[in-house]
Amino acid sequence: MKLVKQSLLLLPAMVLAATLFVAPVSARDGVEDSSTTQESETHDQEVAREAAKDQAERLREQAKQDIEKKRESAKQENEQERERKKQEREHTCDSRKQGLETKVGNLNKNGQKHLDHFNKVYANALEFQQANNLNPAGFSDLTAKADAAKAKAAASVAALNALKPTVDCKKDTVASDVSAFKTAAAQARTDLQAYKITIKDVLKALESAHEAAEGQDQ
Repeated sequence: MKLVKQSLLLLPAMVLAATLFVAPVSARDGVEDSSTTQESETHDQEVAREAAKDQAERLREQAKQDIEKKRESAKQENEQERERKKQEREHTCDSRKQGLETKVGNLNKNGQKHLDHFNKVYANALEFQQANNLNPAGFSDLTAKADAAKAKAAASVAALNALKPTVDCKKDTVASDVSAFKTAAAQARTDLQAYKITIKDVLKALESAHEAAEGQDQ
C-alpha cells in the first residue's frame, strides 16, 4: 500500500519530466517543418518566375515573328499592287500611243509652221518699209519688240522640238516626258501669239505711214 502511494506521488513528476523532454523535440520539429515549408515555397516561387520569364520570352518571340510575317505580307502586297498599276499604265499607254504620237507630231509641225509664217510676214514688212522709204513714228521701238518676240518664239519652238517624247510604254518616264512636252507646247503658243501681235503692230504702223505718203502724193 505504501508503495502504491509513492508511485502515485511520483507520477506527476514523471509526466512533467516527460513534457520537458518532449516539448523541445516538438518545437524543433515545428521549426524544421516551417523551414522546409519556406524552402519549398521559395523553390515554387522561383520555378513560377522562371516559367513566367520563359512564357514572356516565347510571347515576345511569337510577336516578333508575327510582325515580320505581316511586314513580308505587306511588302508582297505592295509589290503586287505596283506591278498591277504598272501593267495598267502600260495598257493605257498602248491604247493611246498612236493618238498621242499623232498629237505630238502635229504640235511640233504646227509650231514650226507658225513660226516660219510669222517670220515671212515680218520679213516682207521690213522689205516693204525699205522699198517705200517709210519711217513711221516709233518704228524702231516696234521692230525692237518684234525682234525680241521673234527670238523668244524661236527658242520656244526649238525647245518644243527638243522635248518631243518617244512614246515607249515600257518606260516609266513616258508620263513625265509628255507632261514636259505639254508645258513646252503651251509656252510656244504663248510666245508665238506675242510675236504675232508685235508683227501686227509693225504692219499697222507701215499701213498708216503708207496711206499718209499716198495722200501726200495725190
